[in-house]
Amino acid sequence: MVNNMRSMSLFQRNDSLRNGHLQHPAQLREGSQKGEEKTDVPLTKVNLRGNQLKGSIILGNYGLLTQLDVSENSIEIMDLSALDKLETIQCCRNSLRELTLSGRNLHSLIAGNNNLTKITVRATPTHIKHMDLSHNCLQELPDWLVGCHQLRTLYANNNQIHTISEHLLNNEHATIQTLHLAYNRLTSFPPMVKRKLPLQKLYLQCNLIEDLPENFFIACERLTILNVSSNKLMTLPIIFGSNCSLERLYATNNALTDRVLDSLICLPRLRVLHLGYNLLTTMPETCIACWGDLEELVISGNRLRHLPENLANMANLRVLRVHSNQLQTVPSLGRTITLRVLDLAHNQLDKVNIVSLVPRNLQFLDLSGNKQLQVDAQQLQACRTHRPMSLVDVSGKNRPSLPTTPLPYQEHEDYEPCWKVGFAETSGCLPKLCIAQLRLPGFCNSEGLFGLFDGETSNAVPNLLVKAIPKILLEERTVKETANDYMKYTLLSAHRELKQRGQQEAVNVTLCHIARSRVPTETMSYLPQAVAGGRKFILRVATVGESSAVLIKHNRCVLLNRGNPTRKLGLSANFPVTVPDPEVQEVVLSDADEYLVLGNRKLWEVITMETVAEEIRKEENILLAAKRVQDIAQSYGAEENLSVMIVRFNNLGTDVDFLMRELRQTIRKKPSLVPGGSVI
Repeated sequence: MVNNMRSMSLFQRNDSLRNGHLQHPAQLREGSQKGEEKTDVPLTKVNLRGNQLKGSIILGNYGLLTQLDVSENSIEIMDLSALDKLETIQCCRNSLRELTLSGRNLHSLIAGNNNLTKITVRATPTHIKHMDLSHNCLQELPDWLVGCHQLRTLYANNNQIHTISEHLLNNEHATIQTLHLAYNRLTSFPPMVKRKLPLQKLYLQCNLIEDLPENFFIACERLTILNVSSNKLMTLPIIFGSNCSLERLYATNNALTDRVLDSLICLPRLRVLHLGYNLLTTMPETCIACWGDLEELVISGNRLRHLPENLANMANLRVLRVHSNQLQTVPSLGRTITLRVLDLAHNQLDKVNIVSLVPRNLQFLDLSGNKQLQVDAQQLQACRTHRPMSLVDVSGKNRPSLPTTPLPYQEHEDYEPCWKVGFAETSGCLPKLCIAQLRLPGFCNSEGLFGLFDGETSNAVPNLLVKAIPKILLEERTVKETANDYMKYTLLSAHRELKQRGQQEAVNVTLCHIARSRVPTETMSYLPQAVAGGRKFILRVATVGESSAVLIKHNRCVLLNRGNPTRKLGLSANFPVTVPDPEVQEVVLSDADEYLVLGNRKLWEVITMETVAEEIRKEENILLAAKRVQDIAQSYGAEENLSVMIVRFNNLGTDVDFLMRELRQTIRKKPSLVPGGSVI
């Protein structure tokens, strides 16, 4: 049970836990030494991660412990104040409301994902270097943090913090290099001292900050990453001199006006700049000339009419996203060597010379949503012949000269379902996109089939599944014995279909099917009498792995799947460690349901479903809503593959509504006869 200080890892899911309580250390030593020579080696390291500990835990008989891990339990109150020797404490993912500890020798505290409102220490942890208090209920940071003179990293994001003590950074012993205060309720940042701070990374996104201190960039001269996205900033402090070390600036989704350019022009070391969804009307050539090292520029969702001509001179620019502006012209970028991504969607472009616009190494071009755009088909064909370029048209309504693909599994092109679909995806900093989307809004004419297939490191299996899944689903619905579980068996059959291809590669899958059918009997008691027994749109979701689907209602968001890293499609060589046991959910849709959002794990790591709902509602165009979610997720720090799909519901209605809708569409399709037999 206890491997006496040789492995130093104790009782993981074993008999030492009795109803959530610990045995006395003497019992632990006695139990660990059966069949071994008895020894008095003291107990110094304990690992109780992932057991069934709950309620209140008070440890007083383990005075020699130096490392303790009680993460992933259900502990509500924990008192470790008697453990003076403790150096490392991990107690994340519990239900902790109260935590008391001794800080005399503490070096690291990991207490994220709890319900903490206060942390009490018996002795100030003057030796602590790393602290994680994220995802709790703190309204302010502990006042004893001021005395932590060796603290290097502090994570206090996703709390309810409304103010920061000015002594946290301004005391002469401050040593914090990484400070994460995102997703809080800060309205201001404390005044800065004149001396240079050691701060290198500062995350303040998703707060209510209206301005930063005037001497912010003087005091934070060593800052390399600053994230102030989703605040209420109208400008940034003036920067004096050229000593600022800032390399990454994320300021998306604020109220920044052209005044901010006076500060930005003094940031010569910038490599990544995100200024999307602000109020910028111009981007002068002087700024572009200053940013010689810039690799990524995102200025979507502003009011720009023109771009500077010297953009083509940028020697390191890889990504340029300028969608959702008012661009009437665009400079020739054909000379740029490094540009890989060019997004000019949803502007006011009317004519583009593709040959002069498109660089030789471009991999992604989006020109959709420019309603007056005229494209020379021969130029387009020439560019695609000589360049392995992906031309993206998310609207599907560009000029005939742009490549289009027929909608599979849809016989009647005129059918308009009760939903519209928007999507966005990017490979980020990775060389390729390993996620494939399945988008069939008119599946079988009156249904919807949507899927997200994340291959993580390869796109071969995701692309294979996109082609195979619709056919498999249709077949599984005809099997009488398992028809009620056709979503589950669709994924299981897909797993079998992979054969040799699925031996080594794993895929996270979220599959959503919307179809009208009779409301299940077991659901009737929870529905209004008018609905029970009738036919409604039912959303069925089947998932394996860690992609997620979220249903956004008028007043709340519902996570439709929990995700499980041990359930994945493929990777059958690891059976039974990895099993493709799908998680299935059924939801009867109503007019209270607004959106269905599918996103890969990297998306949900940086953005909450409530934030996604808030941002989607800001865009009337569902295509731009998806782009907005992607841009904001990137501004929050998502650097790898991102994929998001949004289905907006519109008048799902009752049986009568549906019949009237079909009747209107039928009338529109049929030609009308006028007297005399002529056709209108």
